[in-house]
Amino acid sequence: MTITLIRGGRLIDGKSDAEIAPGYVVFEGDRITAVGPLSELDTKLERRADRVIDGSGLTVLPGLVNAHEHLDDRRSFGAFQERVTRPAAMLLLGAARATLVSLTEGITTVRDCGGMANNPLYLKHAVELGVLVGPRIKTCISPICQSGGYGIPMTTPADGADQVRQRTRELLWRGADFIKCMASMGAAGARPGGPTGVQMSVAEMSAAFEEAHRSGKRTTVHAHPPEAIRQAIEAGVDAVEHALLIDDETANLMARSGTYLVSTLSEVLVTAEEGRAYRRPPLQVERTGKLLETALVNVRRAVRAGVKIAMGLDVLGDPVRELQLMVRVGMTPMQSLQAATRVGAEVLDMADSIGTLEVRKLADITLVEGNPLDDLAAVGRVKLVILGGRIIDGLALQSAIGNQLPGYLVDHGRVLAADEYR
Repeated sequence: MTITLIRGGRLIDGKSDAEIAPGYVVFEGDRITAVGPLSELDTKLERRADRVIDGSGLTVLPGLVNAHEHLDDRRSFGAFQERVTRPAAMLLLGAARATLVSLTEGITTVRDCGGMANNPLYLKHAVELGVLVGPRIKTCISPICQSGGYGIPMTTPADGADQVRQRTRELLWRGADFIKCMASMGAAGARPGGPTGVQMSVAEMSAAFEEAHRSGKRTTVHAHPPEAIRQAIEAGVDAVEHALLIDDETANLMARSGTYLVSTLSEVLVTAEEGRAYRRPPLQVERTGKLLETALVNVRRAVRAGVKIAMGLDVLGDPVRELQLMVRVGMTPMQSLQAATRVGAEVLDMADSIGTLEVRKLADITLVEGNPLDDLAAVGRVKLVILGGRIIDGLALQSAIGNQLPGYLVDHGRVLAADEYR
């Protein structure tokens, strides 16, 4: 079994609040076998190494965990109504591209929060079978919503506790890794009035979460307004996605109950600043721009209350801006890096195998240029990614990723060029 030594550089292990500089990591096969200060590296172990990676000038991090993603919608163009009506096969091919892009961002684990036509499940299987190189994927397959609820047709409608329980059992049978319910509308709708109302009852969500927990699976909700978050906590949820309208009372409740918050602030920022380039509806861009400052104020409430926060990117976000926004709402740079590693692993119930650089854990390692504790933009300067002990050639990966056109529309069988979209 090949022994690889990463020697030198700054080590941020995802567990400790202090960096180790310089440090080292040794992995054999897919597991970490030694880690610590370089001064404590056993010379015999160093001589046994088959391969040495020079970490000088780099920061060595655990592989990043993106705890909120929609791979078949990742950085897609157009309004939601347009995106979800594209052929499922095209969406799946886009999802395959997104897995490669994730690796270039230093992401080694993705929690897919729902897609079209079983795409997240097919993609997960493709990665597990070695058909495609990509981060390990955990997925809910499709969120459960009420009839006419938020996210249709990406979601699975169900009404009443019995029907929700049935849909949950079906999703678990199909292979869902966790169960997600849609507890509210969106925070910035693309039509006048911007609905943010509460959806699904406590009884309905309780049925879903009970079935998931009975099967040893985690649960989450899409929720923005305080009432929706409180109802989900009453129903026994493990995590809340977004929570952009949270208030102090609800933030304190989340902290007391140990409920995780998966932050997706960069989705709001990018939509507000670059939404028109992604062909989002003008009203959606306008409303999202107005929402941004409110969202920052509200997520700061969760930070102040001590809520456990993980990093999520959603459709348009990216790791650097997500971590920078976490610091903007009151987290330290180290806490933001832990949100993108250890806390994300906890949300996925995978803390025993990923999220920190510790002996016997999977060798998921990201090396970046510079010191993210001084400048979080360093997280975007990925030099090398190691996925379960497999060293990913970043340059080769980049050359395999195409330049995406702003959508998928055809005219008499011909794909429209970028300048033909209106």
